[in-house]
Amino acid sequence: MVDHLKDASGGGKPLDAKDKLCLQAPIGGWLVSIADVPDPVFSGRILGDGFAIDPTDATLRAPFAGVVTSVHRAHHAVTLRAEDGAEVLMHIGLDTVALKGDGFTPHVAEGDRVKPGDPLISFDMDVISQLVRSLVVPVVLTNGERFALAVSSVGREIATGDEVATIAPQGEAAAFSAGPSVGEATVVKVRVADPHGIHARPAGLIAEAAKSGTAEVIIRLGDRKASAASPVGLMLLGAQHNDELTIEAKGADGAEVANRIAALLGGPEVAATTAPVAAPQPVAAPEANAAAPADAPALWGPGVAKTIEGTTASPGLAAGISVRITSEDFEVSETGADVEQEIKELRAALKSAAADISAKIAASKGQQAEILTAHLSFVEDPDLRDAAWTMIRDGKSAAYA
Repeated sequence: MVDHLKDASGGGKPLDAKDKLCLQAPIGGWLVSIADVPDPVFSGRILGDGFAIDPTDATLRAPFAGVVTSVHRAHHAVTLRAEDGAEVLMHIGLDTVALKGDGFTPHVAEGDRVKPGDPLISFDMDVISQLVRSLVVPVVLTNGERFALAVSSVGREIATGDEVATIAPQGEAAAFSAGPSVGEATVVKVRVADPHGIHARPAGLIAEAAKSGTAEVIIRLGDRKASAASPVGLMLLGAQHNDELTIEAKGADGAEVANRIAALLGGPEVAATTAPVAAPQPVAAPEANAAAPADAPALWGPGVAKTIEGTTASPGLAAGISVRITSEDFEVSETGADVEQEIKELRAALKSAAADISAKIAASKGQQAEILTAHLSFVEDPDLRDAAWTMIRDGKSAAYA
């Protein structure tokens, strides 16, 4: 089987057999392409290249000998590092971070050494499959800048322990260096807005943003730090909701990249830019209750102050005339009837909404189509769906969730 492995990127470049790390199937099931995983973070290879398995077994096992570098606190994901430094993330199911560990039993801890086939995590397939949209298990090489993954033919049934891929070094083994780089230094402080902290999805998006520029970016949580370009390193920080992080970016585009990452994490609280020479000063944020210009229209009558509190939909500033919009109030029962029934209703509602918006997108163009596409992304957003699943499991109705 190994002789027929090909480059997962489609190039088909052969790898030197002596340098290959043979990767066994960590779980039995149906082998599929990573591009077929119904989550853009995995299918778009934001976390890295790999493959996925629709499982028929309920125990995830070590695909090679190595060290456990992380076990997510929700027990749905684990990362192994091989002797040659290759790091592989295994993520059980989609949206499973919202289960907060329910239905999962870890058999290893960070720092444990494992052999091929050793049990890593067991899970209750019957329970979990009713609460999440998919049990598919993505297996991802997270440091593809140093290694190349070659996966065997997909679309077939495999058993635990079958050889399904190889990993081999490519180019120079250029590990992340936390040393100083030339150029401006930007420091941004931000609090984690994601209710589940930094898990696979936000870690992948942050890494993608970090790699979009030339700056070297480090994210700190207390005395711990990680390269923003390393999804595994970011997850190892253990950052949870509302934790304060410090983003340090060094390079010509440091400010731009740091602010892009801050926006992904939840929006900057304190930002400052410094440089050895001629550093641009940060733009002061407007005060929340700054007085309006003398010639501004009096929307609530002369001399009447009015404070408007809102929720940020996107970063940036805008100016304009406010208008009052009325909306219809709906009678929504807060308490749900049956968890399984409420989940079915929510899935049906999301499917109906997605179909309706998709039809409108097909009939639109330009900016209108772009806005509708953004609305569709909200309907399909896994984090919003995670929050709804959690509320339903806590006894809320689908409409309320």
